Amino acid sequence: WAMAIQQFEGFYPGSRSYKNNNPGNIRYFSGLFASLAIGKDDKGFCVFETYAKGFSALVTLLTRAATGLSTVYSPENTILAFYEIYAPSSDDNHPAGYANFVASKLGVPVTTKIKDLL
Repeated sequence: WAMAIQQFEGFYPGSRSYKNNNPGNIRYFSGLFASLAIGKDDKGFCVFETYAKGFSALVTLLTRAATGLSTVYSPENTILAFYEIYAPSSDDNHPAGYANFVASKLGVPVTTKIKDLL
């Protein structure tokens, strides 16, 4: 799941996610992920010290979402509902396209509950 997100986010040399060691383009908000980051960029995305720390933060976010430890996501969220929160259209994202991409990579429908992805 994390690798599909990394691919969709365009993690390659020169990209924002690559420069920030943030393969999930996680936003910098107060709380857990802000505490794991070393700062934020000019658009409010976390900057991690290393790729490994950024990837670990993404895996942590997904695991917490799928197991009920998140205050933002519910394990009952479908893949589509997850991306409506994770990459909202209000931020110029296309949640349905994102959900379809990830679901396709995982070989499941977008109606799959995120708790079933672990």
